Amino acid sequence: MLWTRMELPCWCLLLLSCLQSLSAHNDFFTSIGQMTDLLYTEKDLVTSLKDYIRAEESKLERVKRWADKLDSLTATATQDPEGFLGHPVNAFKLMKRLNTEWGDLESLVLSDTTDGMDY
Repeated sequence: MLWTRMELPCWCLLLLSCLQSLSAHNDFFTSIGQMTDLLYTEKDLVTSLKDYIRAEESKLERVKRWADKLDSLTATATQDPEGFLGHPVNAFKLMKRLNTEWGDLESLVLSDTTDGMDY
């Protein structure tokens, strides 16, 4: 088949555009594959974030329990401080709380939940 001078360039352009189209689709699919990997990476990040939030909420609940316990103790003690501290066990427990338990609470508050340590 003989091509006319006008038909040949048209067919060449059509062939080139088809080849470019195929090339673009290959790049597109490669890009989709890489983007799929990014989706799974983001899913892993969300999972890690949720784990971190759960650990922080757990730590916060422990701090709240401490606060509630100490609030109850101080409310009772401040109603009659002399009578409360007149009992040697109460005086001892106050000193113990101030010397050790508040330090434990400070360690709990400052602890990093990502290091896997559980207080």
